[in-house]
Amino acid sequence: MGAFAVVLNQKQMQQMSMIIQQRIEQTASQENMRSETVMMVQCLSLMAKYVGNRMAPFLQPIITLLSQIMKKLNENMSNDVDNELSEACLNTI
Repeated sequence: MGAFAVVLNQKQMQQMSMIIQQRIEQTASQENMRSETVMMVQCLSLMAKYVGNRMAPFLQPIITLLSQIMKKLNENMSNDVDNELSEACLNTI
């Protein structure tokens, strides 16, 4: 995903970012889809790692979304997938 993001122009990167964010929103609330959510968050992380400041225009909605996901996780009912999701969100931010 990161290497792919390098060759995208700004409009394509915006579209890719929005598609990934939409997928995160769709899967984050579904308990059985949390591992896919982790994967999508990691995709955003890889994009940011490879393209750096080219992601700056898209950061606000990404940070807001990831913060909301982390706030929804129940720390009293912790499990491996939720912990992995929280870690992926923090690494991406």
